Amino acid sequence: MIKPEGTPYQLRLGKSAAKAASKLSREDYARLLDALLLMCAAGLGDIKALQGYEKGTLRLRVGQMRVYLILTGFLIEVIDIDPRGEAYKTKSRTKLRKRTKS
Repeated sequence: MIKPEGTPYQLRLGKSAAKAASKLSREDYARLLDALLLMCAAGLGDIKALQGYEKGTLRLRVGQMRVYLILTGFLIEVIDIDPRGEAYKTKSRTKLRKRTKS
């Protein structure tokens, strides 16, 4: 769990997101981390609420990556990270739907 300085938010990576992040190149990982910290600090970034999911389920676009998040109070949980081509396929969406309902 990460608590960026100067923000009330805590950032947590789920198991699936941590596994996907470990496979990223050093440059992509740095871009991902910068985007997540910017989102925590200032609420900036290409963020969109996902339709058909619980309130607080968001998508953050970072280049060719799609980062799925759940915002609960002051906790931002990163659920999954997918490449753009895989992000909108049924398998990824089903996995995300199961995660947000539990």
